[in-house]
Amino acid sequence: MVNKVLICDIDGTICKYPTDEFVTLVKSAYGVSSVTDAEIKQSLSEKEYKSIKEKYRFGGEKFKVPVYPEAVEVINNLYEANVQIVFQTTRPPDPYIKSQTYAWLISSGFKFHNLIFNVNKKSSHFYSTSTAFFVIDDLSENFAPYLDLPSAHCLYFKNERLENHQNSLSNVKKVSSWCEIDIYLNSFI
Repeated sequence: MVNKVLICDIDGTICKYPTDEFVTLVKSAYGVSSVTDAEIKQSLSEKEYKSIKEKYRFGGEKFKVPVYPEAVEVINNLYEANVQIVFQTTRPPDPYIKSQTYAWLISSGFKFHNLIFNVNKKSSHFYSTSTAFFVIDDLSENFAPYLDLPSAHCLYFKNERLENHQNSLSNVKKVSSWCEIDIYLNSFI
């Protein structure tokens, strides 16, 4: 029997990426009129950007963002079908962030087996020859460790934050809704 594991990103995948809150914080702290994360990165020094990002992450706004109800339903159905559910995030592995993220996922109704804080998702991965992996992320570079694995299925969740982000990877399936994800995953479960 082949084990099945869903490795799912958090921000921008199970919930709307909380860009509005971050942009508002940057505008108030630095008077920057930028409207996207990329523009903010260009208008601030790396030190300023990291400082404001840190302030934002510990401000609690990420733990107020509502999740997509369809994501809860799809993931919980997979959990009930004995698929191992692993949330993987690049959120910092700080004890406060860890506990708040865990509590937020539980209070949002998700059933899952593991929560991994991995600030370098694009260079590390899980692998087993007896496991089928389903990886869902909104950044295509995070699929890099899985692209050569025959048992990995990568789903690029294209959301409004990344409309202009190009995915040049031919073996990654682009999806734009949890309905599409559900249909795709059910063909394997």
